[in-house]
Amino acid sequence: MNPLIPMEYLLPLAIAGGALLLYLNWRSSRGREPVARAGLFSLRAAVAVLLLILALNPGQWKERPSEQTGAWVLLLDRSPSMAVPDADGQTRYQRAREWLTAAERRIESGGVPVYRFSYDADLEPVEGEWPEAPLAESGGTGLAAALERVWSRLPGSVDPLGVLVAGDGREVPDSDPAEAIRRAREAGAPIHTYGVGGEVEVPDLEIRARPRRLTVFNDQRPVVRGHIRAAGLGALRPEIELLNGAGEVVDRQRVTLGKGGEASFSFELPPFDPGFYEYRLRTPAQPGEVRLSNNEAPLGLVVLEGDLNVLLVEGSPHWDTKFIVQLLRESPHVRLSTVHRVTADRFFHVGAEEVGLTEESAAVFPASLEELNRYDLVLFGKGVEYFVDETRADLLHRFVADHGGALLFTRGKPWQGENESLERLQPFAWGEFHTAVVRWQPTLHGESAGLFGHALPGHLDPLWDKTPSLGGVRRVEGLASFAQVLVEGSGGNGRSPIPLLAVRRLGQGMVVALNAEGLWEWDFFPQLEEAGEFYRDFWAQLIQWTSTYNEFLPGQDYAVRLGQTTVRAGESVRLFVAEREDTKAPAAAPSIAVIRGSEEVRRFRASPVTRGNYRWQAFLELDAPGLYRIEVHAPDAESPSASAHLEVVPPPAESDNLSADHEFLRRLARATGGTAYSVDETFRIQDADARDPAGTLADSGEATWETRWDTSWLLLLLVGMAGTEWAIRRRLGLL
Repeated sequence: MNPLIPMEYLLPLAIAGGALLLYLNWRSSRGREPVARAGLFSLRAAVAVLLLILALNPGQWKERPSEQTGAWVLLLDRSPSMAVPDADGQTRYQRAREWLTAAERRIESGGVPVYRFSYDADLEPVEGEWPEAPLAESGGTGLAAALERVWSRLPGSVDPLGVLVAGDGREVPDSDPAEAIRRAREAGAPIHTYGVGGEVEVPDLEIRARPRRLTVFNDQRPVVRGHIRAAGLGALRPEIELLNGAGEVVDRQRVTLGKGGEASFSFELPPFDPGFYEYRLRTPAQPGEVRLSNNEAPLGLVVLEGDLNVLLVEGSPHWDTKFIVQLLRESPHVRLSTVHRVTADRFFHVGAEEVGLTEESAAVFPASLEELNRYDLVLFGKGVEYFVDETRADLLHRFVADHGGALLFTRGKPWQGENESLERLQPFAWGEFHTAVVRWQPTLHGESAGLFGHALPGHLDPLWDKTPSLGGVRRVEGLASFAQVLVEGSGGNGRSPIPLLAVRRLGQGMVVALNAEGLWEWDFFPQLEEAGEFYRDFWAQLIQWTSTYNEFLPGQDYAVRLGQTTVRAGESVRLFVAEREDTKAPAAAPSIAVIRGSEEVRRFRASPVTRGNYRWQAFLELDAPGLYRIEVHAPDAESPSASAHLEVVPPPAESDNLSADHEFLRRLARATGGTAYSVDETFRIQDADARDPAGTLADSGEATWETRWDTSWLLLLLVGMAGTEWAIRRRLGLL
């Protein structure tokens, strides 16, 4: 039924109208013979029933079939990676072309047509024979994009039965096949794949700077360090060149690649005036080398002037502290102030500019942020509880998190007993003393952070097997959030390594803690000469690294943080800007200058934002590969107030990785209900016959309502009964 009037209205109308018609019929025949009255009533009732049937509109929905031709879609990978000859003596393209041709014959033998396309970065229809060879050059490989576009390239009368893809599965650049899978499912066309090729070691020589940003003071000799790695090129002794920003070769050396084809190297430079300097590491291309984009590595050199303002606080004097103080006072770039507790009511204070001691009767420790902000770094020894109460602990937390300060705990757990106010600053959750002998070893994060492997020996350096064991090591019950272990110790008893040196990012600042005591013995009673030298280098480099690894460099009131430090060309990166003195409001937002070499390529304003302690944000997108310096310029300031470095690398090339990706093809097949054929399998004809072997389908068109009452006999019956009632009424004199 498909009523002409909605049923909720039709039924009340039918009941009311029918009752009225019958009532009027019965009343108008009053006084006549009962047989005549009954006959008139029956005829009127039959007419009412027929009218109700017409209003109900009996019939059925019927789809109008539209004939569509079923067909298969064939896709052949024609990208340059298909020229690799690793398919049983054939190139990948030859093998895929033969397989797809055989599958085409089997499909067409059943009378089903095929539509053929080749793809690389684009999708092209193929008329006649398949091309004889793959393309020599291409902008990449985009199978997922080709599968999205193929449906719009088919005639509207074609219903795709399935898709056959033959290739090596390489996607350059990487892409998400979710949309291609969705389109195939909507079309009801499973994707069947045939993968060719295997793993390929691309002949390559890669050079990297470690770190990419080097920070020194103006009277220090910068040491540029790097790493070179070779693959698939055999024994090599490549030359490495150091170039300045003008492209001039400053220095060069040859390195012998050891076991594994890797080697580290360094260049020592003379002192520089304060400022920024751009350099590049370069190694010439080797015969047979395929990937050349990584034969150069940019790096930036930041030269600071001035000194580090350091405050050292010690509540329980020890030889460790004495040696650290002596070392720091000899450092040309440290302005050291110290506070020592001698007895319960005797404290000695030595200012950076003072000669001799100043005795105090109370703990001399900064009581305000203004006093704390005079220092770039605060060092704590033992007995911190004599100086830092809950109020000053909150002050320290604000100094680090909100003002970009740095704390360094130098002698293990810095307080006795429990101290909740200081525990929330620590990278470690301190446990009991560890009794076994412990030797330390830098972690990979310690290298990537720039402390080890650059200024100090890396984690594989043989020095670590010769250094004395450590004392005063505690078990670590856990690490705080955002804490990273730079050095870990092993007792050789099979237990898990113990964290010995950790850094924790806390807001805009950082906290570093050493889980060991007695390092002074390495200098005073060194078991080997290198250990004594390492002790002095360790503290000097750790203090300088802590100050320069922080977001705020010494003497700077602004800091810039990049969401990513390496991006692809055309990829967007988000940057945040913080201000050390967050209580004052500048007249305007700082400007952001983007500089490559000596050229300023862009300048724009940052926008206000509320994210933690950051005050401004901006988005940046760069198309030209290279090393860029992102400078923050405070309002009305000519010189930069902060800077960061962003490396933009070129888009991936087809030759960067020639290994086949069979898993990508298998994922396409699994997600669409298709089959992933292995290299030795032939196409099964039952896959082609799965939906419609004849190749012709009745596809659903528009559905229409086909009525069952529009017949001549029903019309005649209705007219006949109405006419009969009229004739009887006339005969009885009722009209």
